[in-house]
Amino acid sequence: PISKRGKKASSKAVEAAPDNAIAGVVHSLRVADEAVRSQMLRKETPERLKDIADALRLKKIPAAKLRASIKQALVADDKLCEAGSSTGQIIEGAGQVAEPREAVEWLEGGYKVDDLKSLCDQFRVSKAGKKKEMAERIINEARDLWQVVSARATGDVAAAAPVETAPAPE
Repeated sequence: PISKRGKKASSKAVEAAPDNAIAGVVHSLRVADEAVRSQMLRKETPERLKDIADALRLKKIPAAKLRASIKQALVADDKLCEAGSSTGQIIEGAGQVAEPREAVEWLEGGYKVDDLKSLCDQFRVSKAGKKKEMAERIINEARDLWQVVSARATGDVAAAAPVETAPAPE
């Protein structure tokens, strides 16, 4: 990208702002109820809808189906968060530990590779890599979803303080 002064802009600076803004939009969409989600998505531009879909790790979605696909992903996230479900228990456990590493070790030790791959599919994260890498990706997503569960429980739909995540696998 080229800055207004004609110099090449730092790719880190260019990429950081949209990622943070989109992360906030995704959090707001996850916390909102279905009616509010629909209103929010109607206001988004096609470019931002694509960015939201990317942030939700939705792949190869035709432009005409972006809104519907995003809504489906958000409903799937709601189901993941249901109290008492196996994924809801993972989300709660990941959100309540002080160190993400502890949750990663618990998940890695308590689940077989095939189970982790299934969880990767449910959380829409990559199944690539070793058991620990899959567990890290699941826990990172679970901690993000815990913020949503917590915000809903307290009625603070604007709350979105980032939580510490496990190191990204290399």
